Amino acid sequence: MTNRAITHIVDEDSNPVALVPLGRKGEKGTAIILDEDLALLESLGLSMRWNRHTRTGIVVAPTSASSGGSVQVARVLLDLGPGQNIRYRNGDPTDLRRDNLEIKPEGNAIRRDRDYLTPKEKRKAWGPPVEHVFAFGSKPIFSSLLAALPR
Repeated sequence: MTNRAITHIVDEDSNPVALVPLGRKGEKGTAIILDEDLALLESLGLSMRWNRHTRTGIVVAPTSASSGGSVQVARVLLDLGPGQNIRYRNGDPTDLRRDNLEIKPEGNAIRRDRDYLTPKEKRKAWGPPVEHVFAFGSKPIFSSLLAALPR
């Protein structure tokens, strides 16, 4: 099994972003998120082994504390609670940049996903480590990498 690699690049607006593989080997596409938001999620204890919900396409991360075994990454990022949902402005649930996320106060969520995170130092390690690859450069790097990845 190979290590999972999160690739850090610069997006079309010159923002540092991370491309996070979805699924065991990235076979379910890639999520894009601002570097600073990825660092926040890591500091909160969110696993970097992200997946994509089969039916909805929403990006999820595993957690043993949740009854369903996972939490929605966007809900953790925005710290949403019961009754709040996310709307993806561009229709792409793998685009986790904040300007794509809109809070819908009339949602049917029943929990605060951040409550189900386990701090990194208390989690048991499993699988190979997640690597971070830094490919900062010009805007064409973003375009070519993004175009080559399954969404």
